[in-house]
Amino acid sequence: MARVKDVIYVLHCFTKDSAKTEKRDLATAKARWKQIQQRLRGKPKDVEGAKEELTTHDKGKRAG
Repeated sequence: MARVKDVIYVLHCFTKDSAKTEKRDLATAKARWKQIQQRLRGKPKDVEGAKEELTTHDKGKRAG
């Protein structure tokens, strides 16, 4: 999760099977955080508009 002002973004959800988080899950969350930062830089004062734009997520299931 990431918080920007009063908006919380869920970057990635997954089922954790061990104490250690898998590298692919960390990489997915980091990549999505970078996307959010880039989009927010394009709309510095319009966090609400950015929130609407960021609600789309991939619907693919993780192989597992």
